[in-house]
Amino acid sequence: MKKKLFLNSIFLCVSILFLANAIAQDYTQFGLPRGAKARLGKGHAEDIAMSPDGTRLAVASMIGVWLYDTQTGAEIALLNGHANAVRSVAFSPDGTTLASGSGLGDDKRILLWDSRTGRRKGILFGHTKDIRCLAFSPDGNTLVSGDNGKNVQLWDITTRKPKQTLSGHTGNISSVAFSPDGKTVASGSWDNTIRLWDASTGQHIRTLSGHRKWVYAIAYSPDGRLLASGGEDGVIRLWDISTGQYIRTLLGYAGPVYSVAFSPDGNTLASGNSDNPSIQLWNIATGKPEKTLRGPEDAVEAVAYSPDGKTLVSLSWNGTIRFWDLIAAKYKLTLKGDKHTVRSVTYSPDGKTLASAGGYTLWLWDVDTKSHKLMLKGHKAGINSVAFSADSRTIASGDWDGTINLWDANTGKHKQILEGHTDDIRYVTFSPDNKTLVSCAKDRTIRFWNAITGKQTHLFVNQAGHAASLAFSPDGQTLATSSDKIRLWDVITGKNRLAFGSGSPIRYSPDGKTLASGGWRVQLWDAETGEHKKTFKDHFTISDTFKAVLDIGIQRRDSEGHDDLADLIAYSPDGKTLASVDGNGFIYLWDAATGRRKSIRYGHKWDVETIAFSPDGKTLASGSSDGTILLWKVPR
Repeated sequence: MKKKLFLNSIFLCVSILFLANAIAQDYTQFGLPRGAKARLGKGHAEDIAMSPDGTRLAVASMIGVWLYDTQTGAEIALLNGHANAVRSVAFSPDGTTLASGSGLGDDKRILLWDSRTGRRKGILFGHTKDIRCLAFSPDGNTLVSGDNGKNVQLWDITTRKPKQTLSGHTGNISSVAFSPDGKTVASGSWDNTIRLWDASTGQHIRTLSGHRKWVYAIAYSPDGRLLASGGEDGVIRLWDISTGQYIRTLLGYAGPVYSVAFSPDGNTLASGNSDNPSIQLWNIATGKPEKTLRGPEDAVEAVAYSPDGKTLVSLSWNGTIRFWDLIAAKYKLTLKGDKHTVRSVTYSPDGKTLASAGGYTLWLWDVDTKSHKLMLKGHKAGINSVAFSADSRTIASGDWDGTINLWDANTGKHKQILEGHTDDIRYVTFSPDNKTLVSCAKDRTIRFWNAITGKQTHLFVNQAGHAASLAFSPDGQTLATSSDKIRLWDVITGKNRLAFGSGSPIRYSPDGKTLASGGWRVQLWDAETGEHKKTFKDHFTISDTFKAVLDIGIQRRDSEGHDDLADLIAYSPDGKTLASVDGNGFIYLWDAATGRRKSIRYGHKWDVETIAFSPDGKTLASGSSDGTILLWKVPR
């Protein structure tokens, strides 16, 4: 994992949204960072919570907390005050406060929000590890949180101060819950146990043992007499709280049970699992399966009942959220999601479509409407690289399993699979004349394919190591590759005519005279001779306004710009601007001629994996591990 700089105590463009007016807004405009025009995608979903009145659903995601209208599925707001991913959410019993806990980075805070206005009400500091779970006491005065540091923390909501630290678990805390009378706190852990604590004194009451593997989920019955637990062992146990003995085991899963929830009347238990993904409804009195809800495409990691017990909401690992009508036993509303890193983005040459690859899926976006056009499925492994043909009709996507898929860009129809590589495809690109597709892989080969027939025409072998990046010269006569060195290959003869410098990725300037390379610094090379021309570095200068936003970032950066690898680079179509990304997620826009820094963009909550300029040069798209794409304004 690349090093990531996070701005813990600074809000980056916090969206203060008044929820009554937010439904009419376009979600792609919610909570945008400075300089961004739109956001595509909503980030990986991590947790869900239903408001006590059943009107809103809170979704913890990699980019913040989304609020949805439960009747329509419309986005109400994005609360994005966390610097990193939000792992957990919980509503207070009166529904006026929403708590969100952060993790997967430097931000280990709990934020309290006014759920009606979207304004932040407070911050709870104290955790040093990722916050995994949250729960309010029945009176709303206390919050309990659990983290990956094996600690359970009780917080006073009024003073925003810690009350008690409950120590004793020897594994990560996966789930916490208050008893309905507020006197007891339960915590489930990866140490295979559940612990019960006195909520007033923090004293340990008893330990519930019986799971053979990690405990993932716990839930109290509404009357407080039972506790349900589900774990890695595929077993659901029902415990008698008064004695600490388990009274019934619910069997039927081969895989882990990730979530459990009691119905409001206490008669039914809902559970989500990874074994033949489905949601099982259990009769508490008999311990028998009562109903199975089929439809999740992936493991179900969270379930939540509506207050009236008529609807169940589920979150699957692929990010899909479904609202289930429990009487009809079918879902009535679906919120689509995608839980994959955006590894590659590219614009069609006509500028009408943006393609993005994540996991096994290729998404096509309408550039004008910022909406999905098509979703292309068929890859058997993760997609590393995507390229459009020069006529915008064909898309090539390179897979981890060594195959290349060709797609019709207009219909999404799968056209062909190109086989020959024996290891991960690292990069694919079309020749300027659109006749050839070139690919490089970890098998140390560079393969040329006829773009029409799909047949391999010739092959280069780079004995020095596998090529990580490819670039055609604008005239199509030279192919540049990067491995141990930057190498220039004659496309006709296959001979390596020049090797120089180092750095990856590599890009030709539009006029073909310069090669830019990434690495510790952005460097420019003469494309004919290989002579070093320039290294981009200058003292960190920035406007006072931007400095206020990035103050902590400035303190931690060196005086020469990039303080980590220049992982990505891209030339604007006119060749006047060069974009680069460092390992901290900062996007730099440079004057390509002088090396002077024009501006900086920052806003993704995790690593930036890919960048691409639009054909008109007015927009830069960036894809991230947070599961989103940001579209940035490019300064002149």
